[in-house]
Amino acid sequence: MNVSLRRLAPLLLLSVSVAYVHINGITRGWYWEYPWLDTPMHFLGGVIVGLLVLWGSERLWGARLSFATVVLGVFFVGICWEVFEYSLGLIEASREVYLKDTATDLIFDMLGGSVAALSRLRHGAVK
Repeated sequence: MNVSLRRLAPLLLLSVSVAYVHINGITRGWYWEYPWLDTPMHFLGGVIVGLLVLWGSERLWGARLSFATVVLGVFFVGICWEVFEYSLGLIEASREVYLKDTATDLIFDMLGGSVAALSRLRHGAVK
């Protein structure tokens, strides 16, 4: 198996696991039964997006990204996700609660992206 694809396998497993929890979180009401579940899901989503950004930049362009670029990429995807949720009407909260929830979500997205960047720093994938 290609070295790059071998590195992608754990990321795929993590992505499938997060997708499973997310789908069940919506369909089985886990997000409402366990309100704290949203926070680790955003953190893990940030890790996944950060690793995908790094993998894609290495694989497609042979580029090493800065730590800030990885985190900003995750932040951008997080904003897109929040707009997606809002446009589907998935938010049932007051404006104050919604803004606090969105800020928390974006913070945990970026923390996950930071962990992804730090995990690849020792391999020289991040400047």
